[in-house]
Amino acid sequence: RGKQQDFAPLAPLVAERCKAVYLIGEAAEELAAALEGTGVPLLPAGDLERAVAGARAAAVAGDVVLLSPACASYDQYASFEARGEHFRALVRGASTSRAASIGEGG
Repeated sequence: RGKQQDFAPLAPLVAERCKAVYLIGEAAEELAAALEGTGVPLLPAGDLERAVAGARAAAVAGDVVLLSPACASYDQYASFEARGEHFRALVRGASTSRAASIGEGG
């Protein structure tokens, strides 16, 4: 949930450091508008599961997938701790799944 903050100062950092931005939550459209001219793909994901799945599919060896909340997420989580724990669980599950598929030749 946005708090009337100005997302424009994020644009140069996103342009310099990000390969993609997966947007979730109530402020996704507002954030996308601020990052529009960066040249970085802005991908509406809807929720954290889809964002992590999309990032996982796009990431290559050496990439970093970072949860970088720009807003509160009370529309989806009871607290920032709950959001962080969910991200951790999704990443752990993705790591386990990826390791299993690599072990199976996939």
